[in-house]
Amino acid sequence: MAALFASLLLLCAFIASCENVSLLEDASSGTYSDGVSDTTSVDVESLLKYIGGEITIAVPESQQLAFSTNPNTDDIIGLTSMARNDLLAEKCGLELKIKTVSAENVLTELDAAQKAGLNYADILCLPAKTLSALADGGYLFNLLSSPDFKLDSNYINTTAAKEMAGNKTLYMLFDNATLFYDETWVVFYDKQLVSGTGLADPAKLAASGQWTWDEFIKYSEAVAQKVMSKGSPDTATDVFGFSSYNNTADLPLAIWESCGIPLFGETYGGPVTLKADAAVLKNSAKELQNIYFHKSRFPLQGEEAAAAFKKGRMGFFIYKLGFSAALVETGRDWGILPLPKYSADQNGYRSYVDPNAYAFAIPANAANPQRSILALNMLCAASKDTMRKAVYDKYVNLYFTNNAATVMLNTIMDSVYFDFAAIHASGMPAIANVSTNVVIDAVSKKGSDFSFTNEALSAFEKYASEKFK
Repeated sequence: MAALFASLLLLCAFIASCENVSLLEDASSGTYSDGVSDTTSVDVESLLKYIGGEITIAVPESQQLAFSTNPNTDDIIGLTSMARNDLLAEKCGLELKIKTVSAENVLTELDAAQKAGLNYADILCLPAKTLSALADGGYLFNLLSSPDFKLDSNYINTTAAKEMAGNKTLYMLFDNATLFYDETWVVFYDKQLVSGTGLADPAKLAASGQWTWDEFIKYSEAVAQKVMSKGSPDTATDVFGFSSYNNTADLPLAIWESCGIPLFGETYGGPVTLKADAAVLKNSAKELQNIYFHKSRFPLQGEEAAAAFKKGRMGFFIYKLGFSAALVETGRDWGILPLPKYSADQNGYRSYVDPNAYAFAIPANAANPQRSILALNMLCAASKDTMRKAVYDKYVNLYFTNNAATVMLNTIMDSVYFDFAAIHASGMPAIANVSTNVVIDAVSKKGSDFSFTNEALSAFEKYASEKFK
């Protein structure tokens, strides 16, 4: 509660500046929570000409807590979001109105609204894979086309915005207010099994930047020592090294993303094209196959894999941070780690953010896109530090039982990684055919080569030039 109170004080001071000064300045010395430094400020008076009254945000029911209006909530996320909403209304005249939608039906509903000339919502907060499909269909507004969207502002997650931008086009914005951290990929580990190997706590390796896939395999082999010596392991009783909930597609992609091997290079401000060297890609895929096909991996997936980890029959479980909630009642002592590095020389960890993570967007048929952009600015500004702190406190207070986990949580939150290819491929087949589809096959299918057809490449180049101008 003390941490929450401090966060709210910071938020109050920040929003109060809307009344008293002509410039809206960052409350944290010009530094976004991801470490990006900036001194940009916004003319509040020009913002208030357009903001005022209701702003409708379309969100699925599962995401409503991020914009809670329930005065009886005792959830730390709900309390923080409600305080932010109240202050926006009080100080800046902005009232958030929630429109509950189904992510599966949004495309159909948006299409109907667009054809009828009706406003569907001012802002969308939906899974990135849904937004990617909407962008594919031409239903999203290009944020960078508005002069009021200042990508380098100190209240915008500039790193995420640039990683999601193609040329001068940006369809979605990941922000602390969207609570994308729940969909960040991490490594859960059974502390009892690992300590039983005699090896040091891997959190120490992670803290020193030495947590690599080679180290991961060493630990996995040690945990699954009996499996490694068997000809035919028993999936019902043996202790295995690692697995994931979806070994078919999600695991090979997460392994690849952890290594930070961008297929398109830097996409912001330039054409979206394949820039990676084919020989390097093939070599990387071959090396990562050694991890994916390692004997210590539990061959089953889904609930069977999750249950094996919960029961103490698996050393490591590679999955999303939100899985923490399912481990509270297991009775096991567990911890979290960032996804391993490709090698110790890799510049930082890559905590891959899944396409199921939520992001902001604006419908192409919004009644007043400029007003939506300005409201989005204020929403991001008010949520910048407080919502991240609320997410951190939620995990520390509800799920974690040891200090090492809290340290690793900070490391993971500081190293979130938004891959342009993976996010957009989730809803854009033309991109998937030269990126994630190829990556998954190259890592998970023996004998696969990192290659794509000339037809797929040609279709991608045409699509990218039209969709990201």
